[in-house]
Amino acid sequence: MTVLAKEPTTYWDYIRVPELLELQGGLERNERGISQEEVVFITIHQVYELWLKLLLRDLVVARDLFAQPHVPDDALAGACRLLGRIRLILELASNHFGLMETMTPRDYLDFRDKLFPASGGQSASSARSRSSWASRGARGRPT
Repeated sequence: MTVLAKEPTTYWDYIRVPELLELQGGLERNERGISQEEVVFITIHQVYELWLKLLLRDLVVARDLFAQPHVPDDALAGACRLLGRIRLILELASNHFGLMETMTPRDYLDFRDKLFPASGGQSASSARSRSSWASRGARGRPT
């Protein structure tokens, strides 16, 4: 049996930094063809979507844990850690969105027509987080 030597994993490969940094090009798929403010807008919203993704994953784990008829004592410490992280994600996401305030209305209007009829209400992460909890009762069971 032949064992192939595995190349060492790099940070860049593991979190796929090159692909991630290519995602700020807007409709043009090339950030050189868009304004700095449009790159800022895209980046802020992409980061916000990532915060929502983490939030949703933690909310589902916490919901499922507390939906059990009996939560084991040893699971409570993990639940407290999750709830603390959820609080911190909400705080960071809220604070990070303040970066939008650095953009003037004129800056935004320069590329707003490209977004028509798009809106933040179309956020898949936001919709998933709302529906994940909306269909559950107070004890986490379907209503």
